Amino acid sequence: MRIALAATAAAAVLAVSGQSYAQTNPIMAPAAEPAISEAFSGGRLFFEAPSDFSNYTLRVSGPNGYFGQVFSERSVPSLRLADHGTLEDGLYTYEITASTGEIAPRPASDLGLNNGRSAEARPTLGMSQSGSFRVANGQVVVLDPSVTE
Repeated sequence: MRIALAATAAAAVLAVSGQSYAQTNPIMAPAAEPAISEAFSGGRLFFEAPSDFSNYTLRVSGPNGYFGQVFSERSVPSLRLADHGTLEDGLYTYEITASTGEIAPRPASDLGLNNGRSAEARPTLGMSQSGSFRVANGQVVVLDPSVTE
């Protein structure tokens, strides 16, 4: 009986601790306006981002298993779709992730948990943005958002 009560109490403490940890230690920056702007030209995707962003990963997926991925530590990546497979007409999606320049807050109790980094090393918040586009005849089709069906 005592063991069951102790286990229940421990689970409750962990659940509460986990909630407060998630609230005070976000991994991702809060969603607001898109921080990264997208642009398309022919069969290429371009992006612009604030200068304090780094460690970008761009992933694109599409019809029949199409997948392309690029990483860039310092500059915002662009991706030429044809470099990563055969382009078929249809809907493609992208996701771009980056490290922002904003330092992630941490409670003092976590200072010892720094994955082998020095105590001064502070993680930055991450961000993720996604979108979709259409490809027709090997080219990105940019649709006018003001036009409705």
